[in-house]
Amino acid sequence: MDALNRALRAGDWAAAEALLLKITKKEKRNPEPHFHLGMVLRRQGRETEAARAFEKALKINPNLPQVQFERGQALMAAGDYREAKRAFLAALKAAPGDVGCRANLAMIARLQGDLDAAIAEFDRLLAEPGLEENQAGLVHLSLVEALRDRRDYDRMREEGRALGQRQPTLRSAIIRILTEGKSGRFPLRASEI
Repeated sequence: MDALNRALRAGDWAAAEALLLKITKKEKRNPEPHFHLGMVLRRQGRETEAARAFEKALKINPNLPQVQFERGQALMAAGDYREAKRAFLAALKAAPGDVGCRANLAMIARLQGDLDAAIAEFDRLLAEPGLEENQAGLVHLSLVEALRDRRDYDRMREEGRALGQRQPTLRSAIIRILTEGKSGRFPLRASEI
C-alpha cells in the first residue's frame, strides 16, 4: 500500500495502475481498488477503460453514487452520451439534487442538441441558493455555450458580461466561447467582460 500511495503522490500513473491491477485481483469483492483504478485510468486519458473499471466496482456494490458519477464523467469524455446519461441519472437517484449530476445532464442535453432543456436546467441551477462559486462559474460558462449554440447572441453577451464581471478569472474562457466559430466582428468587447 505504501508503494501505491507513493506512486499516486508522484503522479506515476503507470506504476499506480500496475499496483491497482494486482490489488483488484487479490481483493475481488472490494469495489475501492476498482474505483481507484478507474480514477488512475482517467488521469491517463483512458476514459473507456476507466468506465469499465467503475462498472466492476458497481457490480460489487451498486450503491456508490460517487462511482456512478465518475463513470458518467468517463463515458461523457469518451463521447458515449447515452450511457453517461444513465450513469448520472443513477447517481442522481442515490443523491437527489446533486449539482454535478444535474450540470452534467444539462451538458449532455446541450451536446445532443436539446438546447432548450440544457438552458432551462442551467438557469435552474444558477437560481439555486448555496451554489459554490466554482460550480456556479462552470454552470454559467456552460449556459453561455448553450446560448451561443442556440444563436441567442443578445442573452449570450449579457450572460458573458455578467459572468466576467463576477468571476474575472473566467474571462479568457468566456472570450473563447464567444469567439468560437466566429470570424470578423467580436460580439462583445473584451473590456466589457
